[in-house]
Amino acid sequence: MENFKKFIEKNREKIQKGAFILGGIILCIIVIFVIVMLIVGRKISYPKLEEKLINATEQYLMDNLDYRPSASKPEITVDANTLITAKYIKELRKYVKDTCSATIKVKYATEGLEYQAFLDCDNFQTKTFNSILKEDNKKTSQTGEGVYNLNDYSVFRGQDPHNYVSFANMMWRIVKYNDKEIRLILDNKNTEMYEAFPDIEYEGVWDDRYNSETESRNGVNNFSLSIVFDRLRQMYNGTLVDYQDYLTPYNLCVGKRDEADGNKAGNQECTELISNQYYGLLPVYDYLNASLSNLCTTTSNPECQNYNYLNNEEDSWWTMTPNSKDTYSVYYVNPMGQIDTGYGDDFGAYRIVIALKGNVLYDSGKGTLEEPYVIR
Repeated sequence: MENFKKFIEKNREKIQKGAFILGGIILCIIVIFVIVMLIVGRKISYPKLEEKLINATEQYLMDNLDYRPSASKPEITVDANTLITAKYIKELRKYVKDTCSATIKVKYATEGLEYQAFLDCDNFQTKTFNSILKEDNKKTSQTGEGVYNLNDYSVFRGQDPHNYVSFANMMWRIVKYNDKEIRLILDNKNTEMYEAFPDIEYEGVWDDRYNSETESRNGVNNFSLSIVFDRLRQMYNGTLVDYQDYLTPYNLCVGKRDEADGNKAGNQECTELISNQYYGLLPVYDYLNASLSNLCTTTSNPECQNYNYLNNEEDSWWTMTPNSKDTYSVYYVNPMGQIDTGYGDDFGAYRIVIALKGNVLYDSGKGTLEEPYVIR
């Protein structure tokens, strides 16, 4: 202990000098760290920059009414350089640590203008979900599972194509898509939905009203007046209405179909339409098209269960299509995946069908069950 004190006394000046230098180094490190954090802290994410561009464009068009889109000029494109020059936004490199250009598309709609910003950076590009689907399915299939061009749509077919989508906290499968919409059907099991909304009925009758033909409450096979249409409304309002900005209305093909009809383009189903709806069920011809079996040409052929991702092999579930032979029977898919007909008051699951807008933005995913597509 005595020797230690003598050492301290003898080297006090050196120790003080060393401590001063060490303190200076630590202070410099802190200053540099603060400066770096300030610089990095000013940077924002790419989606936040997209929001800034949209906000700037909204203000720009409020100040320049002549440039706004209209019914006669339904879409315009505003370049980010226009906003920068007019001082509605700073240079983009001030916001992100990247070299970027950007355009903002503005579309006229009866309910208001629709804005969408597209970034083109060295390390990031804004992409629509539709463009990703086209990239992932560049080669349309002719024999195996994947995407086929049918009836003005790109249609998913086969046992397990990469068409899973996670949306609104539920799992979906893409049935078909084109530039205007991406049609989704609820996957066969969505326990998250059941747990979040226990009071909503996700399975039950198609219709159970009194039918004069059977003289019983077997239901009337008119979809527009059916119980199931009302149940779908409850499901939509209870689970999906908060996501309506991502959705587009579409026309429901609710016409009746003959059991012997071999047409797979919806010629019978689409003779009767309910226009501009946000929800429906699957028309039976879409189930036929999902199968890769060449023998799946009519609803009565059991081959339609084969090579068909819509066959969940667990529950019976309703289609939207009535049988044309009577006023009470409806097509459904049984647990084996075969198309069958039954009374409207039979029991089946409701696999709601919705349509995403064709220009919704892609976030992540590969379309597999493990890595489903996610939009933003």
